[in-house]
Amino acid sequence: MRMNKDTKTLTEGAVLAALTVLISTLYLYLPLPLLVAIPVPLLVLTYRHGISSAIPVAFVAALLAGLFSHLVQGVVLVLSMGALGLALGEALRQGFGPIRTLFWGTLVMTIVSIATFLITLWITGINSLDTMVKSVTESYTTVTELYQKMGLGTEALPMTAEQFGQMVRLIFPATLVVSSATIAGLSYWLGGMVLAKLGSPVPRLPKLTAWIFPRWLGFSTLGLMLVLLLPLPAWLSVVVTNLYYVGILLLALEGLALAWHLISRLTVGKTVKVILLVLLFLLLPWLLVWGGFADNLADYRGLRRGRDESHLES
Repeated sequence: MRMNKDTKTLTEGAVLAALTVLISTLYLYLPLPLLVAIPVPLLVLTYRHGISSAIPVAFVAALLAGLFSHLVQGVVLVLSMGALGLALGEALRQGFGPIRTLFWGTLVMTIVSIATFLITLWITGINSLDTMVKSVTESYTTVTELYQKMGLGTEALPMTAEQFGQMVRLIFPATLVVSSATIAGLSYWLGGMVLAKLGSPVPRLPKLTAWIFPRWLGFSTLGLMLVLLLPLPAWLSVVVTNLYYVGILLLALEGLALAWHLISRLTVGKTVKVILLVLLFLLLPWLLVWGGFADNLADYRGLRRGRDESHLES
């Protein structure tokens, strides 16, 4: 019996290692969505057989990815995204709820992202932040030129390309945390679907219409906005600004949940509903923020009635 179990673990480990190598190698040449699939094989292996069985597989997959891609990026990619898979899988194996699991996944992903940034800078001398700022500044310049060709004044844009680049650099920590949370959430969702197909279902994330954050989020974000009006030391201004933008994005998410709750009541097809939500997100993002702020305080959907302060289970 023990031998059969060990054989099954080794077999699944080999298959999942191969999948990890394949996905990570393809990601180096194909679009971004594959990124969230890289942690899934290790998430599945960790959940089904434990982290002690998954760690050796992660290192083998990293070495194979480096050999197949002939790039150091392949090794770094598998190790960094593999760490997320290990964290999510172990958290689920320990019986954590989806929100608590996502918290640990986000924390691990953030730490790994910082480590990857420093390792890349040390090995190659490439500053990923400078590269990103240069890229978005060039994109913003392209948008400015497009406005001019269309006969629109550049005063319609909220800031210059240089100012936009400075803002991106300023809120880089907030961007890092939010992107880590997004990747962790999508990997959790995808891993949950795979585990369900394998007969090992895990708790699902709450539906979008059920998302509501603790009431202190709205008050805290408003307080941070007021604090930014005060003269602050440079380092404190950076900290407050990043916390403020994280709060804004969370309120926008709650606003998105409220919007979907209202749109879903319309007697139109689901495709039309999704298009309406996307248009609202693209054209009126600040409406989502203020809608999320109002819902956070007033609880229009009644999610807190008779429940804890936060509807999201930990």
